[in-house]
Amino acid sequence: MKKFTTLVSMFFLVGTFATAQTRAVAKEIASITAQKKTFQSYSLFTKSTSALKNVEVEKAEYFTLDIASLKGLVQKSPSNISISLPYDGKEITLELTKNTTLFDDSFYVTDEKNNLIKYNPGVYYRGIIKGDSNSLVAFSVFDEEVIAVISSDDYGNLNLGALNDDQGKMIKGNKNYVLYSDKYLKPEYDGSFCSADQIPHEGSKFDYQKFSGENQGKYATTKIPTIYYEVDYDIYVAKGRDTTSVMNWLTALVNNMHTIYNNDDIDLAMRSTMIWTVKDPYQGIGSTSVKYLEKFRKNRPTFDAHLAQLVGIDPGALGGVAYLNGLCSQANYSYCDMDNTPVVNFPSYSWNVMVMTHELGHNLGSQHTHACAWNGDNTAIDGCYTLEGSCANPGIPSSGGTIMSYCHLRSVGINFNNGFGPQPKQRIIDFINSRTCITESLDDVCITYHPEYQAVNVTPTSAQINVVLNNNEVTNWEYKLSKFSRAVPSTWSTNENNTFNFSGLEANTYYRLRIRKACDENNINGVDLVFATSAEDFCSGNEKFVDFGGVNTRYIPSENWTRTLMPSKEGAKIKVDFVAFNTEAKSDYLYVFDGVNEEAPSLTPNGLTGDLSNNLPNFEASNEAGALTFKFTSDGSIENAGWEANVSCAVLGTDDQNALVDYSYYPNPVTHEMNFVAKNPFQKIEIYSMDGRKVYSKNYKNVFATQVDMKSLAKGTYLVQVDFNGKTTTFKIVKK
Repeated sequence: MKKFTTLVSMFFLVGTFATAQTRAVAKEIASITAQKKTFQSYSLFTKSTSALKNVEVEKAEYFTLDIASLKGLVQKSPSNISISLPYDGKEITLELTKNTTLFDDSFYVTDEKNNLIKYNPGVYYRGIIKGDSNSLVAFSVFDEEVIAVISSDDYGNLNLGALNDDQGKMIKGNKNYVLYSDKYLKPEYDGSFCSADQIPHEGSKFDYQKFSGENQGKYATTKIPTIYYEVDYDIYVAKGRDTTSVMNWLTALVNNMHTIYNNDDIDLAMRSTMIWTVKDPYQGIGSTSVKYLEKFRKNRPTFDAHLAQLVGIDPGALGGVAYLNGLCSQANYSYCDMDNTPVVNFPSYSWNVMVMTHELGHNLGSQHTHACAWNGDNTAIDGCYTLEGSCANPGIPSSGGTIMSYCHLRSVGINFNNGFGPQPKQRIIDFINSRTCITESLDDVCITYHPEYQAVNVTPTSAQINVVLNNNEVTNWEYKLSKFSRAVPSTWSTNENNTFNFSGLEANTYYRLRIRKACDENNINGVDLVFATSAEDFCSGNEKFVDFGGVNTRYIPSENWTRTLMPSKEGAKIKVDFVAFNTEAKSDYLYVFDGVNEEAPSLTPNGLTGDLSNNLPNFEASNEAGALTFKFTSDGSIENAGWEANVSCAVLGTDDQNALVDYSYYPNPVTHEMNFVAKNPFQKIEIYSMDGRKVYSKNYKNVFATQVDMKSLAKGTYLVQVDFNGKTTTFKIVKK
């Protein structure tokens, strides 16, 4: 018989922290009792004698759900209820009151195509174990399902839910339930479950020590941040490809998280959710949570809430990651990997609630409790993990860890009922109350709006920048354009559509475009874009390729741009010889690709970084277009001198060119459809803007002719790449 026990309690919810004062949820239950209101009793379960074969989890209890009683509860949905459950030879009675603040007033659900999904939420309760004011309960009921987490000193963290199948997937309508404590069954994880300290600090700046004003030191939040959730395809599959089952699972977890926040006088609201019902773009993108966060941020530039959280099931125990102080900034994102227990038949709720609650805590202003950032003297609250910074180790808290700790790695465990602890709680409250992006209404789409920007028509003296939206909305913008060597203008200019046209520019020169929506006076979603004009003639031998700062100035923080160098002559290829290169080692990287975009073969898989003075590289294109593409990223601190390189052209040899010259395309310029005809079969056509961004892609099954619909593309010059059985040809086309 397989037996699972552990000496390390994952989330042992001892309540000694709360003995000094009654917490918010217990106060709510006490008030109901004092008013002599009735807790209507429901009997939802009968004890079952059938346990899982070959599996023994200490003190696990098995039940059969009474569907008729459950449906009666959902239908009547009384304000206050009591539920009794047997556990460890005792009877636990729960006193619960309805949670009516879980959703924003305009809550809705869509799929990946923005189609509305009809969802009838369940009934959500929170409360305590009767007679135990140090306990905490979140209890969610649906037409055919119950999901709950019960936390106390005596029992730890009890998970109540329906058993899964042998692959860890839900069994729709299953009446067989289990109640177990995660003291005796922990999820598989690899130690450090959060990577927030491993990514650049891109969130809002907030000096909590200098924060003052009428909102300082409030005991509760005066503003309500809203959250957009995105659910990956793997969760959709695990929940039987049923959107209602997905939403029941998600809203139950959010009810648990919401209860933890509310118990610390912090309010949040669920604004909207998107479910991937087809394969999502996050499949297999990496082995770290940071990769998923970065992809999420890039893939979801626009959403209608203050914060966005991606939840998924991904290979490996990735844990989660979030940007610190992400609220009211461009970094208002987090990611959570939803893990199963070692017994795949057992539902895992408390671990997933922990990760979701913890990562949002970073977005809302809290660092880890083992960071040297607390107590007014930059010391740590606990020593449950390697200290972040340089300070004395305060040791392990005997009463258990708090939400932002790593005390799940220690025998004391993480204590849900301790909540965030006094200092992280107050910092989150102060941070939320200090943010200006949170208003009384969510009608203002300035809340979160990070559209994509494309440079589609760049010449030596002009550039066209398009704002790419998820819909056809046309909005007003404010912007500041500055040359790399000039100061950013002090005043904003206006643009009343989604296309920016700039003329009178200098050739082969970097420009910085600072852009924000006209309604965005607080610069919540303002962004800096870097683009470069093309050279008059890269084949002249007189042109240079330099970093944004030029030959005599350093580059700037947080750059992220792509630039393609194209030969100005037919049958030529770009050649770049570096004469200087020095970036911040292992932080700022230049990548080189042999082609017209980032999807071309990489010439620098690990990137160029650090001081390369003693080993200066050179690159020469070998693709049919003769182009080289460069991508540069820099972190938020320490900028070195950058680089300088000479650009010239070489003859594109016959080995570099493919023989696929027998094709034609028309018209050029094109207004609506481009016709493409070839004498050899082709398999794919892709279109790229001049800054290397893919704007169109379609696969074919060995066809010889097609029409490409270009009506939706903005006016400008594009690169068209056609795949002939693994070989590509590239040509320019103008959309008018």
